[in-house]
Amino acid sequence: MGKQFKPRSLRLLFIWLLVLSLSFFIIIFISIFNASMPKMLENAENQYLNKQMDVVGGVLESSRSKLFLLAEDTAIWEETFQYVMGRNPGFFRNNWPATSLIEAFNLNFVIFKDNKNNDLFFEFYNQQTGKKLEQPEGLSAFLNTLAREVLENYPHVPENSSRPAAFGKSGLIVYDSRAYSIAVMPVVPSPDSPTPGGVLIFGNLLDNSYLKELTHYPDVDFEISPLENPPAGARAEGSISHKEDNLISSSMLLEDIDGKPLLLKMTAQRPIYKLGKEALDRSSLLLTVAMVLFTGMIFFIVNKLVLKPLARLSADMSHISGNELIDSTKYSPGSEFP
Repeated sequence: MGKQFKPRSLRLLFIWLLVLSLSFFIIIFISIFNASMPKMLENAENQYLNKQMDVVGGVLESSRSKLFLLAEDTAIWEETFQYVMGRNPGFFRNNWPATSLIEAFNLNFVIFKDNKNNDLFFEFYNQQTGKKLEQPEGLSAFLNTLAREVLENYPHVPENSSRPAAFGKSGLIVYDSRAYSIAVMPVVPSPDSPTPGGVLIFGNLLDNSYLKELTHYPDVDFEISPLENPPAGARAEGSISHKEDNLISSSMLLEDIDGKPLLLKMTAQRPIYKLGKEALDRSSLLLTVAMVLFTGMIFFIVNKLVLKPLARLSADMSHISGNELIDSTKYSPGSEFP
C-alpha cells in the first residue's frame, strides 16, 4: 500500500492555517480600523472647534457691542459733558460713590480727552487683581488719531435725521504687541448737540487671561496679532492645524477698528482626540483577544469533531491492512456521531 495517512500532519497543517488566517485578519482589521477611526475623530474634533470659533467670534462681537453701548450711554450725558468742559469736578464721586466708573463697567481703562486731545482723565485697571496699573506708555497718544477722527466726523448728519451718521467708533486695535477692544465716542449733552465737548474712550485689554474669562474656555490659550499679509487661503470662518497628537491650534481672521486684518489664534490640548485614541487602542486589543479566543474555539471544535475521529479511522485502516479486527465500539453512537 501507499504512504500511510498521518493525522498529526493534518492537525499541524490545520493549526498553521488557523494561525495564518488569524494573523491575516488581525492585520487587515486593525489596519482598516486604525486608518478610518482617527480620521473620524479628527472630523468630530474639527466640528467642535468650528463651533468653538463661532462662539468666540460671537462673544467678541457681543463684547464690542456692549462696550460701544456703555460708552455711548456715558458720552451722551449732560453730567459727562459738563465734566469735560471743566464745570463738574464731582463727576466721578457723585455718580459712583461706592465704587469707580472703571470697576462698575468692568473695564481695563478709561480716558477722557478735551477737544484738543489733552488727557483730562486716564486710569488703567486690572479687573482680575482689582488693582490700578501704570498707564501703557504712548497708548493715549496712539489713540489721538481715532479721537480726532471721531470729532471731525461728528457734524455729518444725514438728511431726515437728527443723529450723526458716524457717532463714534468701536473695534479692535493692537498697540505695543497687545490687543485692545475700544469704543471712542464724542461727549455731548444730547444726540442733537452741535458741538462735542471732548472724547470718551473705554477699553479692555484682550490678553490671554481676559479672553479665557470672557469666552469661558479656561483650557484654551488665546493670542491676537496683526496679520500684514493674509494667506490666499485664509478664510474668515477660520482654519485648524493639528500640531501634535496632544495639541491643536485653530485660528480665525478678525478686523481692527480700521478694517486691517488681525489673526486670532487659539491653542489647546486635544481631549476628544486623546480619549478617542485611548478608546481605539483598547478596542483594538479587545478585538484581537476576541479573535484569538474565537480561533481557539474553532480549533477545539474541529479537533474534537473532525480530527480525532479521522485519527481513529486512520488507526483502524492500519489494523485492516494488518488483518486485525476492527473495534466496532469506537463507532457506536456517541458524542461525535449521534
